[in-house]
Amino acid sequence: MIREIKQTISAGSGCNDKAHQLFPSLATFFILTFFSVLFCVMTWLCPSSAAAGPLSYKGQHIAVSMRALAQRSSGSLSARNSLYGVSKIEGFVVDGDNQDIIIIGQRSSRHPQYHLDDLAVNMRSIWDKTEALYCSLDPRPQDVRNVMQILSENANVASPEDRRRVIQQVKEIWGSQTVRIGGIPRESRHAHIMLDADYHMKKVSLGLIKLAGISSYLERKASQGEEYIRAGKDMSGSEITINRFWFHMKEGYPTFREAGDIVWLEESPVVLLTAKQNATQTGELFDAQEDDPQAVAFAENFSNRFEQAAAQVPSYASLKNLYRLRALLQVMYNTRADSNSGLDLGFYLNTYRYQMERSMPDSFPGLVNHKETYVDVSKGFKKWSFPMMYGGVNMEMDITEEQFRADAKLNKMRKAVISARPALGSLSWVFRFR
Repeated sequence: MIREIKQTISAGSGCNDKAHQLFPSLATFFILTFFSVLFCVMTWLCPSSAAAGPLSYKGQHIAVSMRALAQRSSGSLSARNSLYGVSKIEGFVVDGDNQDIIIIGQRSSRHPQYHLDDLAVNMRSIWDKTEALYCSLDPRPQDVRNVMQILSENANVASPEDRRRVIQQVKEIWGSQTVRIGGIPRESRHAHIMLDADYHMKKVSLGLIKLAGISSYLERKASQGEEYIRAGKDMSGSEITINRFWFHMKEGYPTFREAGDIVWLEESPVVLLTAKQNATQTGELFDAQEDDPQAVAFAENFSNRFEQAAAQVPSYASLKNLYRLRALLQVMYNTRADSNSGLDLGFYLNTYRYQMERSMPDSFPGLVNHKETYVDVSKGFKKWSFPMMYGGVNMEMDITEEQFRADAKLNKMRKAVISARPALGSLSWVFRFR
């Protein structure tokens, strides 16, 4: 007979001669031991210096003056609106002598370009202290309730025809997911990047899109069911699993280097988080006490491969860029860089009008996928499983003093940025740091 699992998813003493022979070796041993202990103590007492590490600032960089950018309404609007080609933001310099804040970055074909819209929308969100910046795609309660009902009523369907019928019913019942945006205008470029990245990730989780090195949640659930059947474990006839997946900054990050009036973004890893959900009889969702091991495994796998995935998926690369931008702007706000420099931010916070807004749909189509696994065992078994996915992007990040490391090299970088400026009114300039 065939037992079947079906997955449907949206670290003394001695003579004097011998003593004289051993003395050099013993002396060397004790000296090395002393300095090793001293190094460990200094590392513990001075984590900033010890952790500064070999981060290199060498190479060609581009500097953009926020003062000149706010004052310059003429010239090449396309260059201005694309922040003069900055595609990897690296840091900023506070130039109090010229009432300016200078953004430092790189031009790179491996990273999508920033836009002036991105800068303004994030500054307004941070300076105005609006609600947390996030997006979410949420199932409608009636759809959750209806799917739960149909799978319960068809838990023991046997024939291929009946299975296809139920699959089609689920596809029809599983409706659109509601778009929710917080902290920024829903028509903004930033909002569209978040939703596009989230929706793509949901397709990966359901096996609708394949990415190298990432095993979907659907595949993991099917493999788990096969293992359970082979082991002869009891399984319910039908199962509904509901999980939230959302992008977030990794705990303890971002990290920075600093020296005087310059801040440099060191690391800002983006990860995928998850939480299992339960549903009420009316379809309302709430956090479960336990985790779904397969959801956790998928989230960890996706997080570990995010950098590689971002090289393939433009929306992931853009999302990573926005996390970097927001991290530096948050530090700019926390350190009162505008007050310290004397720069008036009125253009960014009030005057600038977004250039890249486009309408945002109220909902995105719900996603459904299925997979059948057959296992030869002694008696027949049929199982329905319908994992439901929702979630989004959360751009909250806690930035504390522990995330900063002093690095004296940045004093030279600051001098290089300011000395390379062609003229006081220069908007952008390229410089090389050796």
